[in-house]
Amino acid sequence: MAVAVAAPVGSKRSYLFEDEYSFYPTQKKARHHALPVFVPRPEENTDPISPPPQIPTNGAGEWVEYFVREMLSAISMEDAKSRAARAVEALEQAVAGRVGEEAARHYGEEAAAATARVEVLGKENAVLRRAVGIQQQRLAEKEKELNVYREATSQCEEKIKILEAKNYGLTVHLSQALGGCGNSFTAYRGNPDVF
Repeated sequence: MAVAVAAPVGSKRSYLFEDEYSFYPTQKKARHHALPVFVPRPEENTDPISPPPQIPTNGAGEWVEYFVREMLSAISMEDAKSRAARAVEALEQAVAGRVGEEAARHYGEEAAAATARVEVLGKENAVLRRAVGIQQQRLAEKEKELNVYREATSQCEEKIKILEAKNYGLTVHLSQALGGCGNSFTAYRGNPDVF
């Protein structure tokens, strides 16, 4: 039989139990603070096998509330572990989905930009090809003109040689015709047009 006795210890009172089966005549009463027991609400799903109810879609605040709600709904440590595992899985899937969506959107934007750039480069390439074709055509025309000028130059050089030969012949005939008149025309070797 246990009898509660109040015994002064220091300036505070302590409650001691006296147990007839105890080796010590008095024993300090164990004081336990009652931990709050979390009872799941009836509207929440407490089945650990079923998927989590409302998975957040936006923001960290919703995920924090979701984790807290799941942990408060747990009825045991095993249930809390399974709920935490499901919540982490859901978070991983949400992050992977969002990353996949972002990557797909980014890839789509890059593909659209690359397609637009390819179109622009194709147009620029067509313009440059036309410009090169026009330049080659002009170059061919200039080459033809140059060949015409070269031929004309060679013909002019032939005529100059022929005219120089005729001029020399005329100069010789003129000097023979003037003979010994004492004219110094034959001695002058300069331009015959200048007297």
